[in-house]
Amino acid sequence: MKTAWKDDGSNPTGFLQKLSGFPPFLPDDARIVLSELRTAVQDKVEANEEDWIVSKFQAISEKGRRKRLLTRLQELLFR
Repeated sequence: MKTAWKDDGSNPTGFLQKLSGFPPFLPDDARIVLSELRTAVQDKVEANEEDWIVSKFQAISEKGRRKRLLTRLQELLFR
């Protein structure tokens, strides 16, 4: 299972922030590539967050706590 990213320079969230905006000199075809790269990095960030949440959920041993947490998460889903 994947683990949460460490803050050692390989942080994709920080990398994603660096990819925001287009430099004024960037040609149109490179803007397309940069936009696709942003999407790919965002997908990786979200997949990593999902894995982290699942691993933390699995670390909760008490079944009642897990049920309460699941209820809270479902409430967030429907807000």
